[in-house]
Amino acid sequence: MLPENGFLIPKNAWAGVKAGYEWDRVFDKSLRVAKGGIKKNIDDFDLMSNSGILTLSFGDRVEAYGGLGTSHASLSDRPVSGTKIAYRTQDHLSWTTGGRAVLAFWGNTFIGVSVGYMQFFPHLSSIKVNKESYSIDGAKMHYREWQVGVGVSQKVKFFVPYAGVQYTDVRAKMAHLHSLGSFFPRKYFLIKNQKEIGLYFGFALAADKVFCLNCEVRVINETAVSIAADIRF
Repeated sequence: MLPENGFLIPKNAWAGVKAGYEWDRVFDKSLRVAKGGIKKNIDDFDLMSNSGILTLSFGDRVEAYGGLGTSHASLSDRPVSGTKIAYRTQDHLSWTTGGRAVLAFWGNTFIGVSVGYMQFFPHLSSIKVNKESYSIDGAKMHYREWQVGVGVSQKVKFFVPYAGVQYTDVRAKMAHLHSLGSFFPRKYFLIKNQKEIGLYFGFALAADKVFCLNCEVRVINETAVSIAADIRF
């Protein structure tokens, strides 16, 4: 819930506004094929997002946010032995929404909860089978993700380290795979989590007024890094 003061809205106001930017990079995520193909693990999954974020805070204890930006993804799987299929999406509009709240605090130690949702529906830019290009022919990816986390933080002047546990629910669909009919007779397959529970840890650098920088790492159910900056009005 930092920074606590803005440069326009007074500290004793019941609500505040923050505007910021977030860069989020998922280097890998634990996923598996759930339907429409052989139920195997996804070899690798890469997702990068750049978003502008607008946050409303209430009483310095509850925040609601929304984000709009662009994302692109790449992934690969091996539906049959000796065959690797790699998919890459176009850059496409993505949006996020969610909220955060402080559940309890003792001095400068805080326990909080967060909920977030992210969605984007890009067309594919390439499909390669053993590095040979196949027709994309309208192929598309539908991607949705929920995250719920509970964590603890400790404020030490302008430095705020934190750590927590998160639950992630991913639902994705690779659709209109007309050129891959020999691998996917239904022309699609569904993807979901292989692991739902993970850990996150990071730190914020924030004075009491105006500006905050946050860096975070997520592990176990995914390998990811995010960097965000906010200015409070």
